[in-house]
Amino acid sequence: MASSSSSSSSNDLSTYDIFLSHSGAQKGFVNGLQKTLPLIYIVFFDRDSGSLPPGFPFPPRIFEAAKTCKLAVVVVSQEFISSKWPMLELCTFVENSVQILPLFFNLKPNDLRKKEWVAKWEKYATEDSRINMLEWKKAVEKLRSINGLVFDPLEGEVVFTNIVVNTIERILPSKNLKVDNPERVARVLQQGNIDHSRAPSTLESHISLEALTYINEVADRGGSNEPILNKLVDLNVVQELVQLLRSVNENNTSPSFMRAACWALDNLMWKGGTLAKRRAADAGSMEVLVRMLDCEVTVDCAVYCLRNILADSSAKMKLEELNKERDM
Repeated sequence: MASSSSSSSSNDLSTYDIFLSHSGAQKGFVNGLQKTLPLIYIVFFDRDSGSLPPGFPFPPRIFEAAKTCKLAVVVVSQEFISSKWPMLELCTFVENSVQILPLFFNLKPNDLRKKEWVAKWEKYATEDSRINMLEWKKAVEKLRSINGLVFDPLEGEVVFTNIVVNTIERILPSKNLKVDNPERVARVLQQGNIDHSRAPSTLESHISLEALTYINEVADRGGSNEPILNKLVDLNVVQELVQLLRSVNENNTSPSFMRAACWALDNLMWKGGTLAKRRAADAGSMEVLVRMLDCEVTVDCAVYCLRNILADSSAKMKLEELNKERDM
């Protein structure tokens, strides 16, 4: 499992893998949970600027994500049940038959039979026409009927977080997620590089190969996919590919995998313009590609990559510096 998670760029995807629904009282716990989830998951979390970008109205984004997510992880607490926005999210999950994983936080399932929060609901209902008291009661009853996870204060939040992550992985296996959009590609490659730094054998995985195939297929289709290619560049996929090539090269692992990664880099530089070439050069790609010239399997794609990079003047200067270092 990844030990950290980065914020995504402004997310224009219609479907999230996971929606983290919670009250403000459990924000710290949920923040830690989000950072512990594997990067490959696309997560809706209200503290992430990719989920709720500054300057955009937040209600439509929240409800669209709640309707279409694959799994709603709901941190059920007294604060959650008695708060307006968490309850609106819960009703949206239930109305749209979204799979729910309840996390009972300082609250047990049977506690949901209590009605002390109904007075607050009634107050909210007088102020907001979206609130239907009967639907809210049904939503809470739905929560009570789902086999969720119960937080044990004696074990602490770290242990509970690991249990939650492992449960999510069983419900929504990351290895089964389809790599069919730019953000997933970026996350897969970033996750691969993180995992590889811990265990070199993990880099050449089926899902990493899917990410490389996606890049190459998008580039092959040409013109109409220019926005997707630009998105890949914006998401730092070029830098992740260079790091991937460096890792494979240093560990002398599969030349065929290195070849696929090299062609993906070449395609991004070819179709991604000056910015892609400059980012490849800044990431140290030329030194890696020069080493790949010594491998019969990768020499042709390395030549194409170098030719693409050298179309940028700043890259030519970097190559001259590299040659001087090699001659010293």
